Amino acid sequence: MLLEINDVRFAYHSSDVLKDISFKASGGEVIGILGKNGCGKTTLMKCINAHLEPHAGCVMIDGKDVSKTTKRELAKTMAVVAQHVNLSFPFTVLETVMMGLYPTSEWMRPPSDEEMERILEAMESTGVTDFASRSVTELSGGERQRVLISRALVQDPRIFLMDEPTLHLDINHQFNLMELVVRLAREKNMLVIVVTHDITLAARYCDRVLLMEKGEIVGSGRTEDVITVDNLEKVFSVRADVSYDERICGLSVTFLGKK
Repeated sequence: MLLEINDVRFAYHSSDVLKDISFKASGGEVIGILGKNGCGKTTLMKCINAHLEPHAGCVMIDGKDVSKTTKRELAKTMAVVAQHVNLSFPFTVLETVMMGLYPTSEWMRPPSDEEMERILEAMESTGVTDFASRSVTELSGGERQRVLISRALVQDPRIFLMDEPTLHLDINHQFNLMELVVRLAREKNMLVIVVTHDITLAARYCDRVLLMEKGEIVGSGRTEDVITVDNLEKVFSVRADVSYDERICGLSVTFLGKK
């Protein structure tokens, strides 16, 4: 599976938000998209999942333009966990996770044994099994986030897009989620793209990083080549120590203060 972003441009009214964005990614990778607020991270994700259509350029999956793909076809390939999702109806956790089947199956059809196994596996992997019968309206923000991730996993996607997935999670579940993301990428040959403000988690878990500023990619490549002292100072105006830590088998970032 190959995802290609080719010279993508997007503007709201007369303001350019994305400027000639290009990169390629394939299955088995975890890619982090980093940058300050307003740099275009979420807009880029919406172009990738065809929620927005680029004003120029294109997004291709295995050579097919996503803008020419139906939502149902795209749902068989891509799952999205957005930053803001309204869960206002009192469905149970189990019912909500089961909705992950609907984009690719007949409406209201009971799940097959294989599908039910996938549902339970997704719930177990995100730690929501213990409150399967509770209403989603009663859950905390972190619990809801884990339910939404479970629902997306039920789609069995080849591409998994996540916008600020750790935003409402406590530190323990942040680690659990990112370890799950890495495992899915490796075991299922899934491409995972994570839009995040959490530089420390991206440094530790992402294989590659795109660093964005004012709608452009200003750094792209292996995590250790992009998350550097110089880049953090240039883009985020902070001083930091960056080093490889054998205890976590990844980069460790310690912020020292403002530039």
